[in-house]
Amino acid sequence: MGVNRTGCRPIALLLNNEHYSEAAVLALTQFELRFDLLYVSSDIKHATAWVAHENPKALNVGMKKKLEKLFKPAEAARLYETFGYLSGIKHGNPLYSELAFPGRSRARGFVIATGPIDDRFAKAFSDALFAYSIYQQA
Repeated sequence: MGVNRTGCRPIALLLNNEHYSEAAVLALTQFELRFDLLYVSSDIKHATAWVAHENPKALNVGMKKKLEKLFKPAEAARLYETFGYLSGIKHGNPLYSELAFPGRSRARGFVIATGPIDDRFAKAFSDALFAYSIYQQA
């Protein structure tokens, strides 16, 4: 890979070993933690509700609502799209990425792999995901 991956070691390790979807799941976790922290710290009412929350199966506020409270509409929509894309990969939804389902169209057929698919798409996604994870940490 052409990118020096030393800033976010867990994601770099996954990407360097071609575990692209697993790295995306870790980037989703970064994303969720980043905006949970920002949301909770943005208003004492949010923090109070967060601490008082008792439902083990759901958060007290969904990601879309958090982003809408924190950002202008265009930015909130862009971030929610990123959230949806990473969530789609996590849940294996092939609508969100070829990485969510290990298959590719090839010539006149469809190839399903039992491991990672090492192609230009995967490498480009890998570079973009690593850059995004560094951005989130910053």
